[in-house]
Amino acid sequence: MSIKEVNMDIDSRLSKLVFLAITLIATPIHEFGHLIGYKLSEIPAKFAFSYTESQNGLENLWGCLGGPAINLILAVIGCIIVYIFRNREKVYIGMYFTITMCLTRLIAYLLFIIINPYNMFPINDEGLIAKFLNVPIWQVYGFFIAVFIFLLLILRSIKKDYFYKCFKYAFVFYFLIDILFAIRIY
Repeated sequence: MSIKEVNMDIDSRLSKLVFLAITLIATPIHEFGHLIGYKLSEIPAKFAFSYTESQNGLENLWGCLGGPAINLILAVIGCIIVYIFRNREKVYIGMYFTITMCLTRLIAYLLFIIINPYNMFPINDEGLIAKFLNVPIWQVYGFFIAVFIFLLLILRSIKKDYFYKCFKYAFVFYFLIDILFAIRIY
């Protein structure tokens, strides 16, 4: 009996299942970042799949910053790994992960514009960060938007052929999942 090679072509069903799994863990990773921020501030927090909140009602900069920061850190690390291993066959899995970490924030911003920008932007992570830093809200959103788009452009320049396919799958998968969360939350 011979062992067959698993088909992990970028368009294979297995790859799409891996992409979907990455998409599903993106939100808990973001929420885990909030939990780390609260723990560093010694504020007890409750962690769930799609939200993290302090148990005593206190919010602070580190708790709010933790989610977007972990997305940013992991996206940068992913970019570096994709660059280092750009000539490897399965590099698209790392590229997909990096794109998903960027889109978890960018798609949320897009949905806020669609749903209710005046009420959503101030209470989202970046809006709360702006409040704690006492800066205009557009500066915090502008910073994160610029950095995430910059990382996406870097990825595109590394492996253009993989980038477009990974971006397409990431956008569709995460957009659908985010809409489900948005419907449930709002």
